[in-house]
Amino acid sequence: MLKIAIIGYGKMGRTIEELCKEEKDVKIASIIDPYSKNSFNKINENSLKDIDVTVDFSTPHSVVQNIEAVAKYKKNIVVGTTGWYDKINDVKKITEQNNIGLIWASNFSIGVNLFFRILNYSSKLINNFNDYDIYGIELHHNQKKDSPSGTAKTIGDILIKNIDRKTKITTERLDRAINPNEIHISSVRAGTIPGTHIVGFDSSVDSIELKHTAKGRIGFAKGAIMAAKWIKNKKGLVHIGNFREVMSQYLVYRALLDKKVNAEFLYIWDDYDRFRKVPKGIDKKFEQYIGMPLSKVPDPFECHNSWAEHYKEKFIEELKTLNIHPTFISSTDLYEKCTFSRNINIALKNTDKIQNILIKFRKKPLDKKWLPILVNCRRCKKETKDVDYIGDYTIKYKCLCGYEEIFDFRKKGNVKLRWRVDWASRWAYFGVDFESSGKDHKSQGGSFDTSSLICKDIFQKQPPIGPMYEFINTKGNVGKMSSSLGNTNTISDLLKIYSPEIIKYIYTAKINKPIDIPFDSDVFNIYNYYDEIEEVYFGKKILKNKKKEIQLKRMYELSNVEEIKNEMPKKISFKEAVNIVLYVSQEKIRKYILDFVEKRSGKLSPIDKKIIENRLNCAKYWIDNYAPADMKIKLLDKPNKSISIDGFENCLKNIYNNLNACKTQKDIEMLIYDSAKNFGKQPKDLFKILYLMLFDREKGPRLASFIEMIGKEKIRKILEYYIKR
Repeated sequence: MLKIAIIGYGKMGRTIEELCKEEKDVKIASIIDPYSKNSFNKINENSLKDIDVTVDFSTPHSVVQNIEAVAKYKKNIVVGTTGWYDKINDVKKITEQNNIGLIWASNFSIGVNLFFRILNYSSKLINNFNDYDIYGIELHHNQKKDSPSGTAKTIGDILIKNIDRKTKITTERLDRAINPNEIHISSVRAGTIPGTHIVGFDSSVDSIELKHTAKGRIGFAKGAIMAAKWIKNKKGLVHIGNFREVMSQYLVYRALLDKKVNAEFLYIWDDYDRFRKVPKGIDKKFEQYIGMPLSKVPDPFECHNSWAEHYKEKFIEELKTLNIHPTFISSTDLYEKCTFSRNINIALKNTDKIQNILIKFRKKPLDKKWLPILVNCRRCKKETKDVDYIGDYTIKYKCLCGYEEIFDFRKKGNVKLRWRVDWASRWAYFGVDFESSGKDHKSQGGSFDTSSLICKDIFQKQPPIGPMYEFINTKGNVGKMSSSLGNTNTISDLLKIYSPEIIKYIYTAKINKPIDIPFDSDVFNIYNYYDEIEEVYFGKKILKNKKKEIQLKRMYELSNVEEIKNEMPKKISFKEAVNIVLYVSQEKIRKYILDFVEKRSGKLSPIDKKIIENRLNCAKYWIDNYAPADMKIKLLDKPNKSISIDGFENCLKNIYNNLNACKTQKDIEMLIYDSAKNFGKQPKDLFKILYLMLFDREKGPRLASFIEMIGKEKIRKILEYYIKR
């Protein structure tokens, strides 16, 4: 049961309350509003007692204060109030410091979010047709307290992001002609209009309008309730150590397909394994499910049908992003459909032989009643210990819950093979030719060795081949990636700082060696290595070592997510992306970066723009979350009058006079070096002066690339101030 506290008992609050009366698994347990009777008048321990999620539809001026108050009690928050987004950085700090979940949206309506998707697609199309001008209109009831609406602001963000010729949203009353780079979004407040949003594309020959009209508040309320269900205790995903297992098989699979070999890539979920212990952070009440298959344990986050499904879905989404598409098979389905009944019977008939194989590598003997199977009670669903094999596909068991039965496991699918026998059975049944495994499985006498013997001697099938893969470390962590140790990252975490093809490259580069995935400044090296193999692939860089060249080209093919085009993509380096994020204002950044690359490399294709924007987003996230403090330096807003350039006047004049003639970063670099040497100065001292002038510190980014990126004229203006001072 999801228990919700409503903060703000206005029209939206009351609508949510009414809808929740129809929900079987949701209850409004608290209403907080100082102006409403029979409500709590403030956020405190009493008003949040036993609450899972708070839903805020209050007022713009009170939102941040409400979030801060709720966060003290470690409750997750859904914010539907708009008009506070200028405080988003403050809210981010509050949520991070208190380790809570918060989801906010300008509009929770499902229809509006579909409208956003449609607008996102259509505005990218309109970007290619300069004849169309763009406008927006939003209409709301006369009690709405902010203007423009949060939804209108989101619409504006989508339009500015996708339409290169438009760089500014204007919302005020105009007493002038609108500028070509502006989009005017106007607001209307009247009557009881729940919310209407219109986007128009107008040309001299026709007009196109996209329109969303809310018929009431129910759509907004339903979306907010869905968000509350989603965010309750939201945590936990499949970590990147599991991805090594996938990539190892994927690379072989790709190689076979490229050789025109008929191959199938199977990924079997171990969702019929039993639930062994309650992980840290999960309610202790889940101890009642210990012993059940993972596919029968409820989802602790209440957003999927089971524990297993919760973790499956995100991992599948991540693999799709990387263009990896195995055939997924559920072990629950295999066992419940009695798929392995023949192999189970073979294993039971050969219990003594299997015991002898396992005992060779064990220090402790097996229990006298040991069988190569596990049985789940049909009543309580838990694994039971008192089991007998009667023979001829028949099992007898008595569970601790008191239930007992004798049954034919060709007809009832509650028998499972133990791990090493199960692995061998899968190989035999599916005819597996290749499966790599982790270092722990590949140790002498480990699970791979014993399963191989069982596959060959018991099931009379040849076991697969496959190399050992090493552990995954994130840079700065000690030891292997392990969910039980809590030092895990997910593919989704990696996608925040690495593009999909670079993630695949990381795993491709060292198939059977430990991988250190950097989140620190070594991220630059990873991007540079990938960019280098791209240059090799397209013939922009020729290697003397032809064997190495062939290897790098193959790595590039295996790393790519989309079809490789005939021309090398036009892009920026990760270092350039970081510098642009640091030194270009947010509202100008997209246009700036596209103009910057187009000026350097020529007209950009949609794929080029996608790559550039992805790097920009990754760079921004990396700076905000992982960049060292000394890298987060800013260009001075105004000159520092205390800096002395005594003795370096001629050096600076020479740079000022010749900077515009520089065509490449190398030219800029040589100009600075020559300006020092020609006037009897050490280059390092001139660099120091330049860094002080630009950043008020003695070191900084590579000056040549920084000057090219920020613009020569801007640098010349700074130099001019010091020269003429």
